[in-house]
Amino acid sequence: GSTVQVYDGSTLLGNATEVPGSPGTFVLTPSTPLADGLHSLTATATDAAGNVSAPTAAFALTVDTTAPTAPSASLDPLSDSATQGDSITRDTTPTISGSGATPGDTITLFAPNSTTVLGTAVVAPNGTWSITPTTPLSDGLQNLSVAATDPAGNQSVPTPLPLTIDSTAPLAPAADVAASSDTGVSNTDNITTDNTPTISGTGTNGDTITVTMPTGEVLIAVVANGIWSVTPTQALADGVQNVSVTATDAAGNVSPATSVPLTIDTTAPAIVWSATAPVTDDVPGVTGVLVSGAPSNDTQPLLSFSAEAGSTVQVYDTVNGVRTLLGTATEVSGSPGLFNFTPSSPLGSGAHSLTATATDLAGNTSSSTAAFTLTIDTTAPTAAGVLASVSDTGVSGDGITADTTPTISGTGTAGDTITLYASGSSTPIGSAVVAADGTWSITPTSPLSTGPQSLSITAADPAGNVSAPIAIPSFTIDTTEFLPWTSLPWLFLSSFQG
Repeated sequence: GSTVQVYDGSTLLGNATEVPGSPGTFVLTPSTPLADGLHSLTATATDAAGNVSAPTAAFALTVDTTAPTAPSASLDPLSDSATQGDSITRDTTPTISGSGATPGDTITLFAPNSTTVLGTAVVAPNGTWSITPTTPLSDGLQNLSVAATDPAGNQSVPTPLPLTIDSTAPLAPAADVAASSDTGVSNTDNITTDNTPTISGTGTNGDTITVTMPTGEVLIAVVANGIWSVTPTQALADGVQNVSVTATDAAGNVSPATSVPLTIDTTAPAIVWSATAPVTDDVPGVTGVLVSGAPSNDTQPLLSFSAEAGSTVQVYDTVNGVRTLLGTATEVSGSPGLFNFTPSSPLGSGAHSLTATATDLAGNTSSSTAAFTLTIDTTAPTAAGVLASVSDTGVSGDGITADTTPTISGTGTAGDTITLYASGSSTPIGSAVVAADGTWSITPTSPLSTGPQSLSITAADPAGNVSAPIAIPSFTIDTTEFLPWTSLPWLFLSSFQG
């Protein structure tokens, strides 16, 4: 039944009302809102007799109706897995942190476009805070938000915090030796003389390409316009090498490695003439393997070389000091390293100096082989012959002889071979080499039959050219014995009896 009066400091706020059903319990709601700030609340009670109590102990109350400032928030550096500050991460439970907040305030992290709470934290005395979601976020753009709530329950305007979750590793990058560095017969075989070859490829714009060379050198490139390239500064050793290439995306995900095998070859190949058959003549009359300096009537001889398998062998001909490329030799199937070449156009008459070079798959070119000299001679030789005077028995010059193995002699070109044939026969009956003075002579090994003789000769030069048959002036072999007149008395007597 008392009258309870409530004061804010010395200001009477009003009389409290006794709660029905709860005698002795009084409540008061100020009719005028209390201003923000500190208030000292007291009350007195006056009973029915008019006695007034002493004031209650003061109740200190701070009124705060002001919402806190929207907190600053960002992806924590420890969760920013690639480029700092880009709000892209591969961490699906990234830590969100901030500073400069009011100590004691509660920071709440909300899921994208919802009121779902991902986590809360109380601002530390130094104004910092951090929240790590307990539930993983899905890949893609996440429009998170953060709000601060002060101890009075006032909540700030949410701070938007968009970030991208990317936990998917990129594909292994396309990588190869750049065509400009892939020397030799092919710009795609990864065999090269370049020991600091450019490695290039394609990828996703913005990805970081890491190239690890066999030397340990690590090269970095960023994909732009879909392409990238790097060039090492440390030279690679000759031999088979392997380069490893990975791509790292903006979130820091690393792709599987791409392996780029390549062969460094800076050593020129060797090439020599074939040891067994450097040059082969297959045109009659002299055929077979030739030696350097020999003459030949084969204007398209077979040339053979030994070189590194897979090389490109080019054959040259030097005539009168002018070097001409004849063509490219062919590697013999089933015989790696053996190369054959036959000139497509006949070699001209005269002296030729033949050489070759080999270029390997990497593009290294050898020095020239030793020169193989060859003299082309396609002109048939000439010669002449007669019955030798030593075999012309009886009357000299009468074309009659009693010698059944008559010597035939004549003239020709020194070194040529003269072959003697019997009348109407293709079977040789003797041969001789023309002496240095241009003379020759042949005596048949078997006796000739008696009667008229129409012998012939051919001349063959060292190049293999053979003349047409050359007729020897005809003569007669007569072996009939001559009888003196004293042995014919009947003839003598008859001459007188006549």
